[in-house]
Amino acid sequence: MTRFQLFARAMQWTCLACGALQLVIDASHDNLWSALLIVGPTLLIYQYLDRSRATVDYPVSSLAIIGFNVTSSLASLVAQTTSWVPVSHLLRGPIATFSVLAAVSVIAVGVHWVYRHLAATVSLRDGLAMHVFRPLGVLDAPPVATLWAMAVLGSMSTLQGGAAFGDAGGKLFQALGFLQWLPFAIPLYHQKYGDRYCNMKKQVPLLIAFTAALMAIGLLRNARQLMLIGPVQAALVYFIWAMQDPSAIGKRTLVKAGAALGVILIGVTLFTDVAVAMALARDKRETLTPWQMAKETYQLLGEREKLADYRLKGELAARLQTYDEAYLGNPILARFSETKFQDNMLYFALNFNERQRSDVLNANVERLLMTLPQPVLDLLKIKLDKQRNAYSMGDFYRYQNEGAPALGGFATGSMWADVIVIGEDFAPFLVAVLFLVLFLCFDSLSLRGEIFVVSPIVLGGTWGILLYGLGSESLAAKLAFLLRDMPQKVLIYALLAFLLKQVPGLLRKNNPGRPLDQVIDQGSLP
Repeated sequence: MTRFQLFARAMQWTCLACGALQLVIDASHDNLWSALLIVGPTLLIYQYLDRSRATVDYPVSSLAIIGFNVTSSLASLVAQTTSWVPVSHLLRGPIATFSVLAAVSVIAVGVHWVYRHLAATVSLRDGLAMHVFRPLGVLDAPPVATLWAMAVLGSMSTLQGGAAFGDAGGKLFQALGFLQWLPFAIPLYHQKYGDRYCNMKKQVPLLIAFTAALMAIGLLRNARQLMLIGPVQAALVYFIWAMQDPSAIGKRTLVKAGAALGVILIGVTLFTDVAVAMALARDKRETLTPWQMAKETYQLLGEREKLADYRLKGELAARLQTYDEAYLGNPILARFSETKFQDNMLYFALNFNERQRSDVLNANVERLLMTLPQPVLDLLKIKLDKQRNAYSMGDFYRYQNEGAPALGGFATGSMWADVIVIGEDFAPFLVAVLFLVLFLCFDSLSLRGEIFVVSPIVLGGTWGILLYGLGSESLAAKLAFLLRDMPQKVLIYALLAFLLKQVPGLLRKNNPGRPLDQVIDQGSLP
């Protein structure tokens, strides 16, 4: 049994156990079908990945499929079951929501199987990897000094925060953000290339200090997600390695897996109250300094009644308000769940009239055009006020349902709602074509048949692939990812890698990114 097979079977047994417990928690019609619509697609996904070489030869697209399963339904099933709450609790249309998500899961598996076996797509993926991305250097493992230099540049986005419209410098730092997570690949590069890549005795303290610094910045900025991303990114980089590793596990690996699970459970338990305290302190973010925000958060941790009241108010508000995003009681697990957002938007979408459907299409076109730089819009004589259109598709759906006050709240939307509204009868075909393009985009940044030859661009964006690899806030956002975001990352990384190679002394050691057989032939190994 390999590491991934252990993971896949653990996920299936967890899903089955939680599904069975849901029948005890609430055997109502809605909850019964909700549980079945989660369990069925989950078993299909992990059976498919377990019984094929998909994770070995196509690790990035496989991670995207796993991420969709976790964020769309499985995380919700586990979180609600462990809280002894029905999985359909606080959802507007649970059966409709889980039916749509189950259908998307089936399409994803079907398209992935065809994509892996169709000669044209296999040839295209390999051609892009070997003749486009490898010559650009984006598939090579960067020397450790280069990697840290990129991470320092990327961390500027964390220090800066957001960027306003028209702030070119701020947008540049935002675009570099994915680079800050690259150091978490160091242990795996060392695992592959050995001591000639780096001295891990020096790198481990640096990695710990780097992670602690990012978490401290998250606490000072009252950004819960920032505190969570670092450890998750590290885990996902290791997960990509584990997916491709064909070696059988032994008792030592099982012990390590058990210990890791224990650490995760303890971490989630400890961080849950911290996340609630940060949410309570958020109202004072505009008036307090970062240090005062940290002190306020620490003080709130000792006020158990306030923490309990906050959780209770959230659930009561969900029952009384026209729109709400309350669903999972655990704020950490809620970061891995998009179920409530999907439920809200699908509920609105399934009740739209023809005029509203047309408005959704127009809004997506406008949002896609908004991704163009202002000088390009001016050159094309497209009159589009980006400041006036500073709202999400979730806001737009709320506006269609509630009226003007909803605009500008940046509610989370759903690409699947957009697809249903715009695509109607040909929605499954639209999803299938989109998945095919996404799989090619992801997997062309890795080499088939070689262990852990995965672009640092991917390794720096595993969190985004987990959450939004297949889905997104809107159809326009996903198209923008394909047309702008991913090409932009490739160009940024390739340019920086080239420029850093020109720095004297930065690349004195052998470049471990070359194929290992070439390194052996030249006698570079100790």
